[in-house]
Amino acid sequence: MLIILLIVFHASSVHGGCSTQSGPSGTIECIQLLSRYNNEYQWATCLTDTYIKAKSGTAHKCIDRTATYCYYQCMLELYDVNSGPVEGCCKCQQGQEYTSTDLTLPSSCYSPSGTDCGWYENCLEKKYKCKGTDDDYALEFATKICSLYNEHFTSFSSRGQIWVNSVRKCLQVALVPIIRPWCSKSCKEIKQIAFDSHIPCYVRPSRRDLSISYCNLNLKDRASVFWTIKSSLVMKGAAIETLNGVMMTMNECTVQILDNLLTDVKSLLTDIKTFSIEILTEIQSLFRRRRRALSDFTDVLTLANRIADSIANKLRWREQGILWFSSVDSNTSLPLLNELIMFVHLADQKTYDLNTNYTESADIHLIVREFRNKLEKGELKANLEDYSFQPISAKGCLDAQCNITLFDVKVSLNKNGNSLLFHIIYDVNQNCS
Repeated sequence: MLIILLIVFHASSVHGGCSTQSGPSGTIECIQLLSRYNNEYQWATCLTDTYIKAKSGTAHKCIDRTATYCYYQCMLELYDVNSGPVEGCCKCQQGQEYTSTDLTLPSSCYSPSGTDCGWYENCLEKKYKCKGTDDDYALEFATKICSLYNEHFTSFSSRGQIWVNSVRKCLQVALVPIIRPWCSKSCKEIKQIAFDSHIPCYVRPSRRDLSISYCNLNLKDRASVFWTIKSSLVMKGAAIETLNGVMMTMNECTVQILDNLLTDVKSLLTDIKTFSIEILTEIQSLFRRRRRALSDFTDVLTLANRIADSIANKLRWREQGILWFSSVDSNTSLPLLNELIMFVHLADQKTYDLNTNYTESADIHLIVREFRNKLEKGELKANLEDYSFQPISAKGCLDAQCNITLFDVKVSLNKNGNSLLFHIIYDVNQNCS
C-alpha cells in the first residue's frame, strides 16, 4: 500500500525551511505531526523526492508531485512507522534547533547518486572520524569496492551494469540516516550497519524493480562480483562475514538455476572454471591448559579461512592463479567434538578477477587433483598460531548443495594422527580425477 508523505506540523525553522524546488537537502526541522504521532515532536529532514522513493522503494513520496524536495519525518525514514509514539533518536523538543555549526555536511550528502565514490569520505567519514581505527569501513572497504565497480563497469553485461548502479546507490542510501546531526553512532556500530546492508542491497537493490537482483545476473557477472571483491580485501572481521553472506547468497541463486546447469553435465565438467570442496576437519587447541574457545560464528568463520589459507599456501594456489575463499553455513553452531565442516571455493583468477594481470587460465582440475593426493597422504595437517588441524575427508562439488559430486575422499587416521588408508567413494569423471 502506498504511503503518501503528508506533513502538517508546527516547526522551528533552520536555514529558511525546505523549498519544494531548491531544498536544500539536509535542512532539519523539529516537527509535530499532531494526531498521527501522539502529538509528539520528531526530527524531519528536507530531502529529494528521488531519495525518498529510493529509500522506501516508492512506498513514500512527496505529496506535491511537482516538488523536487519535501520533508521526510524521522520515524518514517528510520523505522517505516507512520503513526504511534516517537522513539529513539527521532525525538526532539518543541523549539529545539540545530545551529549552522551542526550542519557541516554538503547538501549532496543527503541524496547520494551512488556513482560518487567520494561520498564515503566526504560525507560518512566527515561526520564520523573512523579513519585509521579497526572499524574504518568507509575508506578501507566501501570506497574501494565502489571504485572497483566504476573501474570495471564496462566488463559487466548490460543487466550487470544496471545491477551495479542500483547496488552502489542502495549501499549509500542505507547509510544516509546515520549522518543526520541528531544521530550518533560509534565506528563499530557504523561498520556493522554498513555490512548488514550489503546482502539486502545485493539481493534486492531496488524495491521498484524486483528483477534487479544478484540472483538474476549471469554466472560470469555473479562470479566476477564476488571474486573481484575477495581479491581486493584483507580478510578479517566483518569483511569475512559479509563475503560469507554473499557466497551463501550466490549458492542460493545457484539452486534456482541448477536445472539449466544440468542440461549438459559433461560439457560443464570440461569447461569448469569454479570448484567447491567440502572439507571435514579436526581441530585442536594448542593450549591445553587454557583452551581458547570459539565463542561465536565470527570465530568459526575466521578459523575456517585461516585453515583454507594454510592449505592454499602449502599447495601454492596463489602462484598458480587460483582464488579461494572458505565459507561456513550461517546456521553452523560452534564445532562439536573438535570437528568443523567448511567449504573451500576455488576459481580461476584470470576468468573472474577483474583486477588480475594473469594472462593464462589456471588448471583447476590439476589443482584439485593435487589437493586430493595431499589429503589422502595426510600431508595437509598443520599448526596455526593457536590451533592444529587435520582434514579428514573432502567432497568435490559443482553445485551449492554438493549434489553433483566429482569425488568423495575419506582419510582414516590412527590415534597418533597418521593416515592409515583412504578410499574414493564416487568419481563421475575419470578425466578429472
